[in-house]
Amino acid sequence: EEIKVLFDPKNEYSLIVPRYPVLKETIELINDSVNYDAYKEDEMLGWVYQYFQEREKDRIFEEVRTKKKKISGSDIIPVTSLYTEKYMVRFLVENSLGAMWMEMHPQSNLYKKWEYFVKDPNNTTREPKPIKEIKFLDPACGSGHFLLYAFDLFYDMYLEEGRVPENDIPEYILKYNLHGIDIDLRSIQLSALGLWMKAKTKNPDIRIGQINLVSADAVMVDGDRLNEFLDEFREDEVAKELVKTIWRGLHNVRELGSLLKVEEQIDEAVERMKSQTKLGKEWEKEPFTWESGK
Repeated sequence: EEIKVLFDPKNEYSLIVPRYPVLKETIELINDSVNYDAYKEDEMLGWVYQYFQEREKDRIFEEVRTKKKKISGSDIIPVTSLYTEKYMVRFLVENSLGAMWMEMHPQSNLYKKWEYFVKDPNNTTREPKPIKEIKFLDPACGSGHFLLYAFDLFYDMYLEEGRVPENDIPEYILKYNLHGIDIDLRSIQLSALGLWMKAKTKNPDIRIGQINLVSADAVMVDGDRLNEFLDEFREDEVAKELVKTIWRGLHNVRELGSLLKVEEQIDEAVERMKSQTKLGKEWEKEPFTWESGK
């Protein structure tokens, strides 16, 4: 119930439950070949998934080398599945999120826990704000390695701020601070599981209601299905044209994911329709913004 993106009771795969002897044998097989200490590492899921994709990645690169094949959209997920080493994750998070914290709270001692933090020689400062308002986004989150380490920093920040009860901190981090996007649904599932386990480690009794992870693997409708959908807007040409613009703009969403930018196309369509329709004068009274257009 708490991580439906991975274990959704309504999903048909949830109906297929392995028999107990098979499940027991599988668990023993995994445990016999994996050092127990490995399970204590946050990036354990990332390690596994890296090798899960390895055979497919090798096949694609071999075809590129021997057959001069171009990498297609369906090949992007295995080809771009790269594991980021722990030291690199820590360096980047400590010198982005951590640096922001130190700019807001120059007297904080949290930096002493950050092995790769580089002090700002200029002692730059910024206006403090509640931790609840700080957003950490990984636009290609994979199995969540960056998010998991950012969780640790946020946890210490909340403790130092002292406004949120310690038992509630994991829920706050997942609900307000951490955000992730990936074109691979399996990566999102692993990120969700990793963050869920991280939160439960801090507070086993916590009830997790929201994890801000999005899989940008939408399948765009086409042909008759698209025409049927557009027909729902037959009484509103303005809305119909906007839907068409959005559809065209999202055409490569499976390949580009969070890199896709459709705002400019929609803005241009809005301006074009304002000049061509009677609604133009009404729209001028209340200019279109992304906040009002949600």
